[in-house]
Amino acid sequence: MRNLTVTVYSAPWCPPCRAHHKTIKKWIEAQGDTAPKVEEIDIDTPAGDLDADARSVQAVPTTIVLHNGVELARATGALDDKALNRLIQKAERKMQTNEENERKNHG
Repeated sequence: MRNLTVTVYSAPWCPPCRAHHKTIKKWIEAQGDTAPKVEEIDIDTPAGDLDADARSVQAVPTTIVLHNGVELARATGALDDKALNRLIQKAERKMQTNEENERKNHG
């Protein structure tokens, strides 16, 4: 999963966030060595709150897939394995399109 980062915004008081955390953990284990980097950000901390504001996070859990700090895909709500895989695939397609466009523009 070529240098993707999956950032999950959540809060400890949020039941869907706890369920989402379990799904993410199982998903990472299933991916093995190909799993992208995963960051979990608690919006109840000052740094987490600032980061969530900067990314315009409106609800938790919110999952954002990034490549080199650029947002490629986003989903709000607890995701199951299939939805998480679709989100990653969407990000990978967008990353591929961005790379192709970059080559066309500078090639």
